[in-house]
Amino acid sequence: MVTHRPATKTVTNRPAQGAAATQRGYTTQTLDYVKRGLDDILEEKSDKVTGRLQLDEYLRSVNQVRAQLVNEVDRLNPGYRAARQAYQGPAR
Repeated sequence: MVTHRPATKTVTNRPAQGAAATQRGYTTQTLDYVKRGLDDILEEKSDKVTGRLQLDEYLRSVNQVRAQLVNEVDRLNPGYRAARQAYQGPAR
């Protein structure tokens, strides 16, 4: 027979029932979604055979913003950097 014990520690700072959870600032997941969106913009304009980017002024700025975003997220969250590097190997 399995007996269940009531939890001894309660969850604090949880939203009220029926309310959405909120968080100040951006999560790493949100910033990763932004990076993926920028990746999609760049991939759409890359050469289908070579994979090289055909950079005009607009795409150069998108690429620069993407690089700055990735560098900042890597700096703030070393786990994100490790995960990106682990994924890069199999993705190639």
